[in-house]
Amino acid sequence: MPKIKINISDLSDFEPLPEGIYTVMIESYEERVSQNSGNPYISWTYVVIEPEEYSGRKLWDNTSLSPEARWRLGNLWKACGFESDGSEVDIDTDEMVGCTLKVLVTQAPSRKDPLRNVNEIKRYLRV
Repeated sequence: MPKIKINISDLSDFEPLPEGIYTVMIESYEERVSQNSGNPYISWTYVVIEPEEYSGRKLWDNTSLSPEARWRLGNLWKACGFESDGSEVDIDTDEMVGCTLKVLVTQAPSRKDPLRNVNEIKRYLRV
């Protein structure tokens, strides 16, 4: 095994973003299936634009595609500035990549490690 020299004074634990409202851009998404429920969902990756001190940091979020939870995807779609005259729309997630919006971020204990907090996106807002 190779010996690797590192400066341990540069090491730090990952700290979640402070709670607040952030301007973000949708960087990418991936369609996935829940291992627990078998339901499809979309995993979103966002890049923080503002506040500037957190610019470049990433946030992650999921929107379920189960019928009773699709309202959340609809709220994200609306926050991206899309609108519809009808009651049903065909959402093209590819069109959402690059969208700029605001998100309300909170902190909550991690499911995997309850002693560590992680960020959660609680609300999507138009810029």
